[in-house]
Amino acid sequence: MTTRIRWMVLGVALSSACKGVTPSSPILSVEISTVEAVEPSTVGGAGIGGQGGAGGNGADPSVGGQTMAGPVTRACFVPCKGSPVAPMTDGRCREFVAVDCGLEAGRGRLRIALDYGTVDLESTAGFSSPTVQVLANSVAISEVKLQTGPLRNGQNAHVYSFGELPTPTVAAAALIFQTTVEGGEIVRGPVLTVGASRPVLMLPGCPDQGDCEAVAQVGRRPFTVAIPSGFGVTSAFVKSTLNNIPFGTALEIPLEDVAEGVRSGTRSMTIPDEAGTWTLQATAGEMRSQPRDIILTAPSIAATLQDCPAPCTLPAGGAATVLVTAPGQTTVTDANVAAFLDGAATGEGVNVTLKSCGMEKCALAQLPIPKSANGKMWRATAVVGRYRADSAIASVVAP
Repeated sequence: MTTRIRWMVLGVALSSACKGVTPSSPILSVEISTVEAVEPSTVGGAGIGGQGGAGGNGADPSVGGQTMAGPVTRACFVPCKGSPVAPMTDGRCREFVAVDCGLEAGRGRLRIALDYGTVDLESTAGFSSPTVQVLANSVAISEVKLQTGPLRNGQNAHVYSFGELPTPTVAAAALIFQTTVEGGEIVRGPVLTVGASRPVLMLPGCPDQGDCEAVAQVGRRPFTVAIPSGFGVTSAFVKSTLNNIPFGTALEIPLEDVAEGVRSGTRSMTIPDEAGTWTLQATAGEMRSQPRDIILTAPSIAATLQDCPAPCTLPAGGAATVLVTAPGQTTVTDANVAAFLDGAATGEGVNVTLKSCGMEKCALAQLPIPKSANGKMWRATAVVGRYRADSAIASVVAP
């Protein structure tokens, strides 16, 4: 005896001639992608489109959503917790444990599978793949037209359809794949969540989490921003505050596709002169990253009297030579060196240009010592940008 079965999936007829099969309620299942370690010779093995293994009892369709994320050696799929395991085994991990299937808005892609398991099929005529509806918080957000997997006549024929779509770009407490079967029965799979997406602000040379340290007034700091490509955003902006006060202008970072589902870009910004807490945050469209703090410390500045070992004495009416040193990547190009007698400035000082001295920047300054300074205490002060350093104190004596 031949039993004629006709399923209605979202208004699309899927019919077949099956032998000795009694239909039951469809089962919706969901799987998510992961990475499986494989030998190089096995990469590119069975995936969707092959003939799956374990068969179900009767023609019980199942709908599955599967996430593909990033460049991997070999992706495979594992069932979500709370979801029935679909009869289709194509592309499934060889050893798997059901996992929590949380998604991030706009990141990666979903693969939907409608799996009827195995049936005794007399004819492949009349099969057409359905359109599957995706709901976020009970609102239909997309429909996906599936394509039919390979069909063959005979006993234990494996029947399934599949398709892909981007992960929704909106957060959802409930993401559901839904079918409507003949008679108007609505069958839903397990509820997934789609978390709000944030740009990722990366600071090369800093830990992924927690504070980072840098030296104020020294060099530039590179920033990398990465976002899911599903949002279609092509630029990000990095804004900052210094000690809770807005600092500078926003830095625009063009974004390019760098991997499956990921856009990224890198640019650099001059490190502020002032020590304190430099807080940065990236924005991309309506998305905002977690703020990141960089603790800026004062640079190491030194003013050293040359050829004057302690206890240092200087001749009245002569001159003192002062070596000024600063970090090699300082953004300041010159220094001011001034003299003080008994704590009082003797003039405006002299400006010197900082030059490379190995790993540092340095300059030599010559300061005259008044003849009237006999018996007084003398010192030099070097100012490099916002920071200053005092030399050792010397006694001025008669020549």
